[in-house]
Amino acid sequence: MPTAARLATALALAVFVPCTAAADWKQLQSENFLFIGDAGEHAMRGTAQKLELFREAMLRAIPGASMTSPVPTIVVVFANDESLRPYRPQFRGRAVEVAGWFSRNEDINYIAINAEEAARAFKVIFHEYSHFLVGNWADNVPVWMNEGLAEVYSTFQERDGGRSALLGAPDTNHTGLLRSSMMIPIPELLAIDHSSPAYNEGIRRGVLYAESWALVHYLMFGNEGRKAQLATYLTAVKSGTAGAEAFRSAFGDLPTLEKELRTYISEFRLPAVRAVFSDKVVAAVAAPLTPMAASEAASYLGDLLARLERSDEARKHLRGVLAKNADSARAACALGLIELREKHLDEAVPLLERAAALAPDDAWIQTAFGRALMVKSEDSSAEETDALRQRARAVLSKAAALDRTSAYTLMLLARAEMTPGGDPRVVSASLERALQLVPARQEYRLMLAESLIRQAEYARATDHLGPLVARGHTDVRDRAREMLAEIARRAHSEELAGSTDRAAPAATNPDGVRTPAVDDAPSRLGNQPVFRAVGAGETRVFGIFKAVDCTQQGLVFRIESDSRAVRLSAARFEDVEFISYRRVAPGTVSCGNQQAGLRVFATFRAETGTGSRLDGRAVAIEVVDDDFVPR
Repeated sequence: MPTAARLATALALAVFVPCTAAADWKQLQSENFLFIGDAGEHAMRGTAQKLELFREAMLRAIPGASMTSPVPTIVVVFANDESLRPYRPQFRGRAVEVAGWFSRNEDINYIAINAEEAARAFKVIFHEYSHFLVGNWADNVPVWMNEGLAEVYSTFQERDGGRSALLGAPDTNHTGLLRSSMMIPIPELLAIDHSSPAYNEGIRRGVLYAESWALVHYLMFGNEGRKAQLATYLTAVKSGTAGAEAFRSAFGDLPTLEKELRTYISEFRLPAVRAVFSDKVVAAVAAPLTPMAASEAASYLGDLLARLERSDEARKHLRGVLAKNADSARAACALGLIELREKHLDEAVPLLERAAALAPDDAWIQTAFGRALMVKSEDSSAEETDALRQRARAVLSKAAALDRTSAYTLMLLARAEMTPGGDPRVVSASLERALQLVPARQEYRLMLAESLIRQAEYARATDHLGPLVARGHTDVRDRAREMLAEIARRAHSEELAGSTDRAAPAATNPDGVRTPAVDDAPSRLGNQPVFRAVGAGETRVFGIFKAVDCTQQGLVFRIESDSRAVRLSAARFEDVEFISYRRVAPGTVSCGNQQAGLRVFATFRAETGTGSRLDGRAVAIEVVDDDFVPR
């Protein structure tokens, strides 16, 4: 169902300019959010507790999710509809009648809530915040899983004064729709993406949400055996396995599952589950409420308007704040960001410089100023460019030191350090930290690989590029292939210059697995392989890549050599180098059977334990053309 957050991209402008000077605004800093509002203390603290508990419950459902938010989240708790009305999203020039919404941005998030209609607001906010948390964890979660998980958790209900919560309460709207409509066959459900008619059209969209909710509900709460399979499925998706393939591998026979789901819906066996929280989670909102200056509150609200694409109103609002309080750093920053987004650099840079001087310890403001300096450096004289880049590096380095949890700041710092005169070591450290915070950001991984290539750290770059070639989005996958080709060209040039000895000695396996001696010196350029060197203790085998078995314990790669089948283990896809030398791209590597006849060199280290059914731990999978003949 459409939400206010999604409609924000189509907002139109209004003429009302809000005024908050007379409002009694307060703030509360919890573990993961900053709450501001004109609502009473009970509403403010209750809102804070609900969001902290929801976040904890949601992260428990996502295997290996980062516990740290990569950007600040500001929650605005409005006392009532009158207070909220000036800040509603708009669609085609008219206000959207909502009780709350979630606005996600690269540098900051906003949540808005009408305290008098909190129950209605939280359902929307929980749904959208679920998407935010899932999106930080992985960027390839199928629509049915993403929407189903968000719908299940949108019914989150706090219990026992915050000591527990009820998850999975039945949604009668969904069950009613499913009983009165034709369900989507599971194979079709798995194939739906954001461009599919079922995601964008009328009644079928409602059925999509309802059926996704029911399927996730059944897998999480309705069948213990299926719950274990769901964990396997989520692990495979996180590792980059294609959604449909991961689903079949985890859940097996689809007609059987579809029959189980229909029975589950028809019998209305929809249990709710109680989650219990530790004292630490409950205590996350113990901080006192403190008063806010009217200008500070108004500055946040001006930025909120700007994030709803109501720039003209926000600009007028923020100028009014600065006219009354010239020392408002947040108002100057929010106004400067509006001008920066609209590429008015002559207005943006002085405003953001002024904000940074007024608030030297505010990481968000310092980041905004550093970003503006980088943008200005791209359209300046050579002499001015160098000075701007140096200053940007210093400002962004300071911002990163002030807030080590901002992936956005770390990315901007890395970008600044990648320009001439920057420090490659800072690039690597910043992007590695950013990827810990948001492992799903493929563009960050590409940036890191580019920096490593510049430093001639080809093996480390390949470690990052291999998974992107196997499972990245189309544009990312193409760029990763280009960068792998660049690595091959550079390595080949270094070989010809005698600067690198990449000759790979023939290796043999004690169990008799045939390992051909491979001449790594290419006889021609282009797609002729320039293989990675076989390291100490490693063995390389040539064969047909048959399948990847994905379980909760990890992955098993099956390679069929001339003599016998070879089975290699790995904890995650990311732990294995995937390199393609094919003239035609081999597609993606995922759980299940692989492309028929795919010829590869598999490099591994022998398992040291006794009685193992595996030949070793996978190190690299190098894919070659069908006509390649090992020498």
